[in-house]
Amino acid sequence: MNIKRVCQFLLDKEPGKPDAKLRYRIKWNGNKNIVAFNVGYRVDIAKWSAETQRCVNNTTHGRKRTAANIINKEITRFEDIADEVFRKFENEQKMKFLI
Repeated sequence: MNIKRVCQFLLDKEPGKPDAKLRYRIKWNGNKNIVAFNVGYRVDIAKWSAETQRCVNNTTHGRKRTAANIINKEITRFEDIADEVFRKFENEQKMKFLI
């Protein structure tokens, strides 16, 4: 069984701020189920690549000046965890628990 899903990293923009909260949104089961996670970092909007869903290399973000490579590693970690969870449910064929 293969659970079809759409996973995206999105910026939760706030009016008047140059940075935004980074969120990970997962949709599955024909967009009937949606969950969003706060990644825990603020990203400068101008230094975000929507195409790659990653911070632009060699940049810093937020008030704490967090390096892009640290944020990008966390993005990869979130992707890996989501894939692992879905793979577990696919292997056990437990779609009803995800609905």
